[in-house]
Amino acid sequence: MNPTLSPIAPLRDRIKAAPPYWANDTIEAWDELAFQSMQEFVARAYWSDQASINVHRVVGTRHPDYGGRTWLNLLNEGKRMRLRLREHADNRSYYLDTARKKPTMDYVTFDGLDYYIGSEGNHRTCIARFDFHFHRLSTLHGVTVTHYDIDQELYRRYLALKALCRERRLPYRFAGQQRPLRREDTAGWKLDRFEVSLAVENNRTGERQQLDRGGAGRLLDELRGKSHRRWWRCWP
Repeated sequence: MNPTLSPIAPLRDRIKAAPPYWANDTIEAWDELAFQSMQEFVARAYWSDQASINVHRVVGTRHPDYGGRTWLNLLNEGKRMRLRLREHADNRSYYLDTARKKPTMDYVTFDGLDYYIGSEGNHRTCIARFDFHFHRLSTLHGVTVTHYDIDQELYRRYLALKALCRERRLPYRFAGQQRPLRREDTAGWKLDRFEVSLAVENNRTGERQQLDRGGAGRLLDELRGKSHRRWWRCWP
């Protein structure tokens, strides 16, 4: 940090004098196709509008205009950045307050470690990252978080089965299936639990079956061998 600058110097001046090491890191673009592919494999979905996150763990955005830019580029060229910087200068406490953020600041995560900006909050997230860097802070409060817990093992087997059948031109079709189990909730949060399985259909015979994680693994082993036809004949 440049010792000649006051801690209350305008944020842009401080960034220009001593840009953070991550200022030119690229903001990851949200992969909507991958998300759609994973949605049916969500075993738990948690939502809260009173959450707290480490703002330095925001790695990407769902906004098509900002994915692929750097944090510094967003700060300098974001569509509403001039307005948001003026608001920050007038009311920095907004970023420190623990109350729900209004307008909403919305994030999505799959692992509770890496976050993507959702429907709102691109400019404010960028400002918070730079501001908190200079003030040695990390936690942004009062935000909305959706955490999707994917059955990763079943999803990996689904992808492997699709790839294998595409490669060998096998006549099977696969899709994830969710069955709601229960919901837990009180004011400001909810947790939905699902039973996740893999639906398999033989396009030639019309035979169908639902498989759990173990069944998907056994099918994958069977199809990798030479005797994959026996697997279908063993169905009742």
